Formats: sequence, C-alpha cells, structure tokens
Amino acid sequence: MCKSKLSTDHSSSILEACHTCRPRKVKLGNYSLPKIALASAPGSGNTWTRHLLQELSGIATGSIYCDKQLRDGEFPFECNTKRVLVVKTHEEKKVDSYVRAVVVVRNPIFSCFSYFHFLHGGHVGYATRKQFENDYKTFLPRCLRKWKAFHFKWLTNFTKPVHLVLYDDMKLHLQENLKGMAEFLHINYSDTDMCCTLRNQRGMFYREKSNITVESVLTADMLSYIEQAAGRVLTIIHKKFPKYSEFRFQSIKPGKIL
Repeated sequence: MCKSKLSTDHSSSILEACHTCRPRKVKLGNYSLPKIALASAPGSGNTWTRHLLQELSGIATGSIYCDKQLRDGEFPFECNTKRVLVVKTHEEKKVDSYVRAVVVVRNPIFSCFSYFHFLHGGHVGYATRKQFENDYKTFLPRCLRKWKAFHFKWLTNFTKPVHLVLYDDMKLHLQENLKGMAEFLHINYSDTDMCCTLRNQRGMFYREKSNITVESVLTADMLSYIEQAAGRVLTIIHKKFPKYSEFRFQSIKPGKIL
C-alpha cells in the first residue's frame, strides 16, 4: 500500500502542500471489489465517513439504500453495491453477505439526536424544539434499542474482520483514522490525496450544530437509559478491541449544545 508521509493532523505544513484541491470525481472500481460493509447505527457519521473515503481513494462508495438527495449530491453510485469501495448499511440483517466491515461507533446521545434531526429535517436540516418536546421522549427508547441491537450484531455475531472507527476519536485524530481505514481497505493514496482529504473534510452533508442544549431535551431518566446502553456496548468494545480498552464515551455537561 502507498502510505502517506504526512504525520500531523491539520498542521499548516500539511495544508500548504496541497497546491490545488478540488472535490474528487469518483468512479466505480475497474473490476469487482469485495463486498465490504460501512456499518453504523443511524446518525453515527456514515455519510461523513463515505465522503472521506471517496476523497482519499477516488473510488465510489455504495449503499443498500437509494437516497436521492445523496445520489444527486456527492454519491453518484448511492444505489450500487458492486464495484464500490464500501457499502453503507444501518441494518442488522444479512451481515454474512459481507467479507469484512468498517464499523463506525458514535456516542448514543449524539447518534440518536442526529437521527432525530434527520427524520424531521433531512441530511442537513433540524427538528424543531417543539418536535423535541412532543416526540423525543418516546423516540429515544426506540433509538437506543436499535443502537444496542446494531452493535451487538456487528461486534459480536459478525465473525469476519472488523475495523472499528470511534466517531469522536476520528474528529480529533482524522489523519490517523484515515490511515487505519486505508490500510484495512487496501487503499493506495498519495500525500496529495491525504492532504486534500484533510482540506476538503466537511463534504456537502455536514450539519451545523443546533441551538438546543442537553437539559432542554434530556431528563435524568433519559440520561440514565443512555448510560446503560452505552455501558453494554463499551463492554463489548473493550473485550474485542484491546486497543480501546481505556475508551469511554464523552460525558455530557449541562449547557452542552447538541
């Protein structure tokens, strides 16, 4: 694999090395590629990860879904599952149809919050405060059940190779996470590819933060449910991935904007 020589995330020297960076025009692989899942619970950064992988590799990513907004945006092969680098899925079904998987894990507080925004506002829009007040209390338990079931399936029942990506860690250490995914997916890339991916990291479907704070949405009981779900999945992560034995989901303080 062609490894990058760049070593420091977001440094000025890295960005200066990119003379001209434009959004990558992606294409299907020249031949049949192994079916690799890009698996995550809804709201966990799957679309952002697809964008990053396309920018780095120039190879299209696919999906088991057929989202017109994504297809008309930066994912022209949204509906494909063949000759693509990875296949997006939020499902726990038919996992054995994949030969390996990149699994993206996000703090369930933010995962469920992001998914609720998506259901009411699309990829970059927002749910209203009133929708949170009326619906989030009943939505959250369903979302947490889905979040737990998804991770149990992919991190315990799926016995083929798995590369774990922790969303919060990827935000902090983007280059290192890109290198890890590139090695797992056998992506050849140049220094310029990496540099331009770092420069163009946001993509078209980045959602800005809302103006809603933790205490305006989550009660003490809701936070307790979230902690229980997170704890069960953390136990699996610590057991299966010793590298992350010290990892904990970020604690949420009052006033935090979600």
